[in-house]
Amino acid sequence: MMKETKFRQEYKDLKIAEIPMPEHIFLPINGISGGGSLKVGKQIDKFDEVVPGVISPISGEIKEFLKVYVDGIETDVIKILPVENGGSEDDNDRKDDIDESEEDFHLKLKRSGYFLEGVFDSDCDIVVSAVDTDPLCSVSQQLLRENRKDLKDNFDLFKEIFNREKIHFAVPEHLFDMVWKLQSQGVNVWKVVPEYPNGIPEILINSAFEKHALKSPLYLKLEEFLNICDAAVTGRPNFEKVISVTDINGMRNIKVVKGTPLNHILKDSDIRSVGKVITGGPLRGYSNFDLNTPVTDKTDSVYVQYEKDIVRAVNNQCINCGRCNDNCPVSLSVNLITRYSEFSQFEKSMELGIENCIECGLCAFYCPAGRSLVQLIRLAKSEIKNLEGEIE
Repeated sequence: MMKETKFRQEYKDLKIAEIPMPEHIFLPINGISGGGSLKVGKQIDKFDEVVPGVISPISGEIKEFLKVYVDGIETDVIKILPVENGGSEDDNDRKDDIDESEEDFHLKLKRSGYFLEGVFDSDCDIVVSAVDTDPLCSVSQQLLRENRKDLKDNFDLFKEIFNREKIHFAVPEHLFDMVWKLQSQGVNVWKVVPEYPNGIPEILINSAFEKHALKSPLYLKLEEFLNICDAAVTGRPNFEKVISVTDINGMRNIKVVKGTPLNHILKDSDIRSVGKVITGGPLRGYSNFDLNTPVTDKTDSVYVQYEKDIVRAVNNQCINCGRCNDNCPVSLSVNLITRYSEFSQFEKSMELGIENCIECGLCAFYCPAGRSLVQLIRLAKSEIKNLEGEIE
């Protein structure tokens, strides 16, 4: 059986709009409770290190300590209320924050939370991608459009910091004409067909591995690449995140402060009649049952699925049609793996290479029986991980 038609990800120019500061943000504190110097009512400034390794993105007041879901995991957070005129929100006013004559890029990166010395080993190839990883996400394509004039300087800076003669740059083929001149300036620009799941890192790297003779490739999304370059110059972390939001009004791209809760983003989305709010794309994302969930570095897209549009998954028996296998981009025996998982024979699913699954969701999308294939695979992976932990 032939593979089904892939999802085209060729998005038009969708300008990035900034939305107002929310009434509060949630700052994950990695399991650290509210003891010590952290107290309700404490005033903090933007750039303050609230707990080791956690820097506040705003100036404000600690309102309370609570647990909310962050990237699908219940996490300890602090709720911070922005304070008007409570510390400078303008980076240019932070005169004591960084010595402008400082030329040690790695020191500036460390001050910004990037500990990258040794990460980009001299023997590895760096791959920057402007190919979006999720359906209904146009973040990378839009960032490419809006930053194309500065890309040469950013690549030159990155090569200087990490001692590279060449960096690889994967771009959607319909945007190649914007950046083709970079090829004469130490950037190996790839054309990638903008169809899901071509932008998923494992697929992207594997498809180009032999053609470009890649050596221990390290992958960076374009947004992360731009943030690193900015931090290397300013010595300040970037607290903003660009997100594609798809709701009753169509798709739009917005820029928000990290920690902004989803309910602030979705004020105009008619969420009273919503069925699901999905972060991470409709095929491999997850539903958010608490709209206090904050935006993080991992939040590239938010998809509002209304009740009338929901197709309910049912756990019918496999009919052995083979469509899950035919559409698996890494050629796994999905039908067998998921049945082993269903009957708790997790070790047998491991023998069939379940660790190679990239959880793209195509198997479940094309399954005529409506089986929860991705969930069964995630269950097996989790149980295998627990089993390996017990053995160790």
